Amino acid sequence: MKTITGINLILLVSSVLGEEVCRDVDSGWNICETDHTINRIEDKNAIFKTVLPVDLTSDTTVGENIFSTPKLEHLYLRFPYISKQNRSSAHSLTLLPNSFAGLPRLEKLNIENTNLRFTKGNTWASVGSLTKLHLRRCNLLEVPTGMLESMPSIEELTLEDNEITALHPHDFTPLKKLKELDVSSNKITTIAPGTFDGLNRLRELDLSFNAFPATPELLKGLSLLKELRLSKCFDDNGFQPHVFQEVPHLEKLQIAFNNITRLTPGMFDGLFSLRELSLYGNKIREVPTGVFERLRYVKEISLADNDIEKIVPGAFGFLELDNLILSLNRQLKTILTDTFRGLTVRRLSLAKCHITTLEPKAFNITRVTRMLDLTENFLTEVGTNDFAGLKTKDLDLSQNPIRKIAQDAFKDTDLKRLGLFGTYVKITDRAKLGLEETVEIMK
Repeated sequence: MKTITGINLILLVSSVLGEEVCRDVDSGWNICETDHTINRIEDKNAIFKTVLPVDLTSDTTVGENIFSTPKLEHLYLRFPYISKQNRSSAHSLTLLPNSFAGLPRLEKLNIENTNLRFTKGNTWASVGSLTKLHLRRCNLLEVPTGMLESMPSIEELTLEDNEITALHPHDFTPLKKLKELDVSSNKITTIAPGTFDGLNRLRELDLSFNAFPATPELLKGLSLLKELRLSKCFDDNGFQPHVFQEVPHLEKLQIAFNNITRLTPGMFDGLFSLRELSLYGNKIREVPTGVFERLRYVKEISLADNDIEKIVPGAFGFLELDNLILSLNRQLKTILTDTFRGLTVRRLSLAKCHITTLEPKAFNITRVTRMLDLTENFLTEVGTNDFAGLKTKDLDLSQNPIRKIAQDAFKDTDLKRLGLFGTYVKITDRAKLGLEETVEIMK
């Protein structure tokens, strides 16, 4: 402890006197500073010569021509995390015109948790090789278009969790090769028409956690977009399905936490290529027919944590899914007869839904190739025809207060394993319940 205290005291005194202080920052990398200005970063037999993480704890200036590390490909400049409420107290990072000179192979630059400042002159002229730029929690008030003009090779841009309030036409014009854009968790209230014009290669866009209007031409110019995240991002007028008219080739769509109350037939019909759809955390009360049946390529649908009270039989038609997630719908008391008729799915989750009643043949002509998860509901018994017509590998009824299973309850059910952990039933006669002797009971 005395040794550590002595080292810290030497560093403090040296800093006060304006002397250069050097320290090992990561497995053979050496950083030297004078008065909070980085003068040199050197490779002292670094184990990883292409990646350098630098953790900073006070206001810092990155000096000019400090690198002599031509093999460096990934550079991380990180300050301690500061919550949004205390962002004004973040330490500053000042960059000079030649702060990144000497890095001809730099591909990824990540700067986090700071007040990012630039002096006059082109700080970025020497990093034209960058393909990935992440500026998270840097207190940016707008898209740094001037900076981006020097980075024509950028393919991945993250401006997550800044203070940006608007997106304008030409903000991203310099980035002709851009494939991924993340401007989530800002304060964006305006996205002007034409903002995304020219981004013909963009495939992934995250606009989540902002508050802008759902205008019809919001996504104009993104006709080849594949992945779109729009969670909790609309103003008081809410979500409108017409925002999808400009992005017909979407494969992944996330519109969670948007206070959506109704699913309307045909609302996703224009998204013929959709493979994953998340409506997690909305306020949907009913799942009608005609919403998903034209999504012939969809493999995953999540309606978890809504307020679903009713699933109209046939709502999922004859879809073939990997996952159908309906868990955490605490108003879903009853599963109606033929609710999932014709559905083929690898995993169907109805966990934690407060289900008390399964109508006869609720899962009639339903094929669940891996698991039907009904755990942590309020089922007290299994009736004769509750699971009639179901074909599955695993049926998990664990953590339900089940006290009774009717005679021949599983006579018309094809299953391999039955989960009964945390229930009150004891099975002594499989044949009486209609179970094959080969069925494994998990209890």
